[in-house]
Amino acid sequence: MKNKKYSGVVVPMVTPFTNRGEVDLKGVGNLIEHVASNNCHPFILGTTGEALSISLKMKMDYLKKAIEVNKGRGILYAGIASMCLEDSVEMAKLFFDEGVDVVVAHLPCYYKISDDSIRRYFIELADRINGPLILYNISATTHMSIPISVIDKLSRHPNIVGLKDSERNEERMLTLLKKFSNDQSFSYQLGWAAQSLEFLKNGGDGIVPSTGNAFPQLYYRLYQAIQKGDYQKAGEIQQLTDKITEIYQKDKLLSESLPGLKVILECLGLCEANALAPCFELSESQVRDIQIALKALKIDNK
Repeated sequence: MKNKKYSGVVVPMVTPFTNRGEVDLKGVGNLIEHVASNNCHPFILGTTGEALSISLKMKMDYLKKAIEVNKGRGILYAGIASMCLEDSVEMAKLFFDEGVDVVVAHLPCYYKISDDSIRRYFIELADRINGPLILYNISATTHMSIPISVIDKLSRHPNIVGLKDSERNEERMLTLLKKFSNDQSFSYQLGWAAQSLEFLKNGGDGIVPSTGNAFPQLYYRLYQAIQKGDYQKAGEIQQLTDKITEIYQKDKLLSESLPGLKVILECLGLCEANALAPCFELSESQVRDIQIALKALKIDNK
């Protein structure tokens, strides 16, 4: 089957910061180049990018640099999630005007809302933006799950082109695969890196692994291996990427694992390990543990 437009390896990018809390444009350039040159698609200003902690001006600085470096390469995804619908609509307009290919949005997280309100929220957003929208389900931060029945209804909207689902629920994943794997007008991407092999093997369109910031080439090789039916090779890569991810994620809150990922990126010379509140830099002992564990894996980052 022909790959859908929104498929492959989509890397949810970190946002590099200087020690003064400004967007580190050199780091942005390094990371976008690293991801794009390894045949992966950058997704900026999402959860991994600490997007809700960043001002609109900083987002635009990041966006413009990302567009410049990514030009002529993969699809550029950009998050427009906000607690204010008007802000999401405004960001979509600005981002599309600058040249972003597709925008991504999750639910606001301060009210628990009904299934019908979830549907109405995304319909209003999709109606008011001038380009393609991917739904983003991440119950870990929004504390709500977009029901599959609602996704099914939303998938028929002409501006809603796909779903990025980061909910760690195998039954849900398999149900969504059965529903959308053969739907050429709607892409299903998974933000649960540990299930990359099983997801792609069963017809998933794309994976969205945060560890791809550091090692995009591994996830692209995994994707290629599955496309060729080489599940043994894909399994070996899956095991390696799981070990890397464990270094900074095991027994950590999301607010701790994101700075941990940046420590790995600093070890690789891609950007500094600075974060914005409510994420904070790790202690010296935590940094040292990550450095030692990464070195022990002896990964060839080429």
